Amino acid sequence: SRDTSRHTSSHTLSHTSSHTSSHTSSHTSSHTSSHASRDTSRHTSSQTSSHTSSQTSSHTSSHTSSHTSSHTSSHT
Repeated sequence: SRDTSRHTSSHTLSHTSSHTSSHTSSHTSSHTSSHASRDTSRHTSSQTSSHTSSQTSSHTSSHTSSHTSSHTSSHT
């Protein structure tokens, strides 16, 4: 009588997650005022304001799971 039993199990689990977030904000403000006065009065005022904001967010997630099991039994 002979009894041979083999059991092979392989389990592979990989998880990859990448998160990238970039935030760029620029604020530019310029104010120019000139005032000249004599017998004639002049007032010149110019104001320029620009605001730029950009936000980019990307999220990538991959999940892979594999399970392999083999069972071989021979009895003689």
